[in-house]
Amino acid sequence: MGNHGTIRDIRNILDRCKKMGEICPHFIFSGPPGTGKTTAAYLVAKDRFGENWRSHFVEMNASDTRGIDTVRGPIKRLLMSIGECVLLLDEAEKMTDDAQDALRRPLEKSEGVQVIFSLNYRHKIIDAIKSRCVEFPFARLSENEILGRMLYIVKAEGVAVEVTPVLKEGFNEIVKACKGDLRKALNDYLEKLIVAGKPITAANVISLRPLRMAKDAFNLAYGGDFEAGKNMFEDAYIKSGFDAEDIIDELYEAVGEVKDRDVKIRLYAELGDLDYRIRVSDPLHQFTAFLAYVWVAKHLPKV
Repeated sequence: MGNHGTIRDIRNILDRCKKMGEICPHFIFSGPPGTGKTTAAYLVAKDRFGENWRSHFVEMNASDTRGIDTVRGPIKRLLMSIGECVLLLDEAEKMTDDAQDALRRPLEKSEGVQVIFSLNYRHKIIDAIKSRCVEFPFARLSENEILGRMLYIVKAEGVAVEVTPVLKEGFNEIVKACKGDLRKALNDYLEKLIVAGKPITAANVISLRPLRMAKDAFNLAYGGDFEAGKNMFEDAYIKSGFDAEDIIDELYEAVGEVKDRDVKIRLYAELGDLDYRIRVSDPLHQFTAFLAYVWVAKHLPKV
């Protein structure tokens, strides 16, 4: 797993708490998907409770339990209980501000229950929660880390593969496609090819990639057909699995191919703003607004 430095820092805190006889702090694990946040939460539970850790581990998806009633109900009851466990609140950024605010006092009062907030966007967590937790950022995994983990898993699972130049090209194509997301590398590419009985080649990996519809939608709007671009973009967003970061990466690639230097600079600036706005507002609305800007960008007066 990647983020070794972060894992080491987490373990140092846990070791220090054990030695000092102190209560373990609550944690915030923030960063992109597939970078090891959930696995790190498992490691925290294993460190505290050893082989019996699963009976002391509770996982809730905060996108399903995002409201204040859930916080005042099962979450508060758990935090105020006399038992000991690790509570993982996954996708915690989807909790409402009121629900987060209602967690302040229970977090302070809880002694045996350690809460881990796992989230993609730390700015969506209120300061009152941040001040009561120790924060750890998780970065996208490097290409070497993704490649090494895939090779390890193939070997551990006993998959019969011959290391050839063709296989290496296939693995490298997966590494490029997943953009630092180990979960995507394993679930969307490696596992699908193995289950289908297909060889891990560059061509087979490319065949699994989502269609480059966002880039095509950009080109339609830039070429003057906003409605067609908008309709295609909506399809692209759905087919991407509502993965806004994948769409952003594709748009950066599209802007990079714009020939007009002045327009390209404007589009990069607008894309930078978009990258922030999709994290605080409805992504599809923001993408549509960006596409409208693409449509008019080359007609704006030069600065």
